[in-house]
Order: sequence, then C-alpha cells, then structure tokens
Amino acid sequence: MLTSFSPLDGDIWRMPAFPQGIGLVASIALASVYLVSKAVPSRRLTNNNGDPIPNGPWGLPVVGSCLSLTRYPEITLDYWAKKFGPIYSMWLGNQLVVVISDPHIVKDLMVSHGAIFSSRREGFLKCQTAFAGRGITATPYNNQWRKHRRMAMHWLNARAVDEYTHVLDFEATAMVQELYKYGGAGKTPINPQPHAGRCSLNNMLTFVFGIRTPTIEDPLVGTALRLSREFMRVSGAVSNLTDFIPLLQHIPNHMISRAKKLNEDLVETYGGLIKDIESKLKRGEPVPDCLTKTMLAAREEEELDDTDMAILASAFIIGGMES
Repeated sequence: MLTSFSPLDGDIWRMPAFPQGIGLVASIALASVYLVSKAVPSRRLTNNNGDPIPNGPWGLPVVGSCLSLTRYPEITLDYWAKKFGPIYSMWLGNQLVVVISDPHIVKDLMVSHGAIFSSRREGFLKCQTAFAGRGITATPYNNQWRKHRRMAMHWLNARAVDEYTHVLDFEATAMVQELYKYGGAGKTPINPQPHAGRCSLNNMLTFVFGIRTPTIEDPLVGTALRLSREFMRVSGAVSNLTDFIPLLQHIPNHMISRAKKLNEDLVETYGGLIKDIESKLKRGEPVPDCLTKTMLAAREEEELDDTDMAILASAFIIGGMES
C-alpha cells in the first residue's frame, strides 16, 4: 500500500514508502513487458519496395508458431491457407516463413523465377550438422552448391533420365510381385510401406551406386529406410525448435545429438558403398555407370573429398525415397 507524501523540514518531501518486494515485482514486470515487445515480430515488415509481408497467424514470443505445428502440421497449414489465402506468412522462432499453397504461384516462383529463389536458408540441424555443410538440397546458393549441381545435372538431364526408364518399370513390377507374394495373393493384410520404400530405394541405388537390393530382407533396406525417416524427423521445418532459436544451438540437446549421429551413419553407410566401388575400380572390376563412378572420376577436378561424395550420395538417396 502506498503512503501519502509528507514534508520534511517544510521544503523537502519524502517519497512514498512501498511494501517490501513490490519494487522487485514491478521491475520484473516491466522487464518482461520490454522483452516481450522485442520478441514479438512486427507485422509491419516490408520489402525494399515498401510492400508489406503477407498476413498470417500471430505466434508466441520467441517460438512464434512452432507450437501450433507439432502434431499433424499439414492440417494447421491447410486451415491457415483457407483463412489467410494462398500466400501467408508466419514466424518460426526468429525465422519469417512465407507459405504458398497455390501450385500456379509455386510454379511462377520456383520455375519461372527459379534463379531468384534457388537459394535456401542454411539450417543448423539439416545443413550444418546432418549434412556437414554439404548436400545439394541443403546448402545456400554458392560455389559449393554450383559444384554439386554440376555433378547432379550430369545424371538428371532428360537424356540420362530416359536411360533409367526401364529401371523404374522393372522395380515397379518387382514391388507388385512382392506384395502379391507376401500378401498371400490378397489373403493376408500387409503393410505396403516397406515394399514401396524398397522400390524407391532400388531406383536410387541403381542411379547412385549401380546396385540394387535383391529382397526386402536385405539389411540395406532397413538401414536406408531408418536413415531416411530419421533425416525427415531431425530436419523437418516444423519438427524442432533448435533451427529457429539460435540460443538452443549452443546448448547440448537431444536434437543436436541425433543430427550428429545421423551424419555419422550417413557417412558410414553411403560413404562405405562409395569406398566399395572405388576398390572395385582400382582392381579393374567392371562397375556400371552411376553417379558414384562419375564423382570418383571427377574427384580431383571438382575438388571433392570423401565427405562431399558421401553427403551428395545421401542427398540423392533420401530425396528419391521421400519424394
């Protein structure tokens, strides 16, 4: 309770007395208001031409809209698209994200104006940790990205893809035959996901390493499916806060440990397959044309190290399996 002002010596006035602790509480409250005001991003952000960012949901201080996207984020994103329109924005931690749900707008931005929008944010978990600053799907538009893109385009141009059409047909047929076999000609319910995963995996293994898995029991199938799923869980845009709250990147946590372990497993698994192919080439054994063979031949010219090749191969395998 505040007391009234009272004079001292007729001219000097004594300040009102506060109960013990009120000053501390008031200071904390004022500091909290200040921090919140600084943490909440302004919706009045504009580009260089003065155009405002698209409207969108308000998030919480510090974390933004991350907590709204923890479970079934696609449902929330669809709800926001219906509420705010085909282009809207949101904050994920300290990162402003613009969401586009109209395919025509996506084509205009990513295809017609692809040179402008080809770069990407260098995520801490995906790019810097899991992919060790490499990988064509994770790095910003820079010299390393252009180097990896040159290697990729050698095998992604229309002529090269046409040469793999028979592989796609063969693996699709093999998948249907396995579903028929393991499902007892339709008598036994089975989960088709591992079989579809193996089909995609074999397509990418042929493309990257010139090999395939003979059966779904092959250990490489389980390893590749596990690594692919773990990569999506660790690096997904709405799967963690570490990528969007810089402070967490300096504090040991479970997500950083998982990303480091994922990097080790990717290098061990796909880097190991590259080493096997390199050994075959040194022994003079025949190796089918594939991305790995091209990378090994161009290693010195493109200044590729073992990690470069392992992560580039990983990016192709994971991208092909999850597409």
